[in-house]
Amino acid sequence: MPASAPQGESDIMGIDETVSKLNDWLLNGELKRRVLLVWGMGGIGKTTLIRRICNSIMSTFVYSAWSLCHHPLAKWAYFNMFLDNLVQQEVRRGAQLKLLDCLNNHVYGKRFLVVCDDVKEENMWDFINFALSEDRNRSRIIMATRDKCITKMVNVQCYIYPIEPMQERVPFDLFARRNFQKDLEEVVQKTLRNW
Repeated sequence: MPASAPQGESDIMGIDETVSKLNDWLLNGELKRRVLLVWGMGGIGKTTLIRRICNSIMSTFVYSAWSLCHHPLAKWAYFNMFLDNLVQQEVRRGAQLKLLDCLNNHVYGKRFLVVCDDVKEENMWDFINFALSEDRNRSRIIMATRDKCITKMVNVQCYIYPIEPMQERVPFDLFARRNFQKDLEEVVQKTLRNW
């Protein structure tokens, strides 16, 4: 992933099984382009999960790009970011449709991985689908969103992965591992129960 992909800790609790399952779904199976939609409330770990997935599978793709698609940017700015990451040429001048067509022509026939993180616009999929069309080359698109409506806008077969809050014990284990020596865990547990 380019420098725009968020960087984080390599030691993350509670998601190894999920990463393995989603990696398998993304890497195996049919030749057609696959779309993974990761959906969940803000701060629940969508970006962290996707980062872990991408770090383990990125080397199997010719091109990869990560774009943070939060609100202030216009749709065309997203594709300029993709183009910067994928094409790395001065081809962005001209009409907006020409931009999308240029991106499609550049990646067509090559295996790509594109991540659209924090998607908030319901029609974003239409632009992605046009610019990164199906070419039966095992390309993958991963989208993360807080908005369940966006998961309904993708009009191709996709895998929607809803992220649920962690089980009660996992957040405490994470907190204790980061903040306390191992021998203090029992004292902290007792204090929290009494609080």
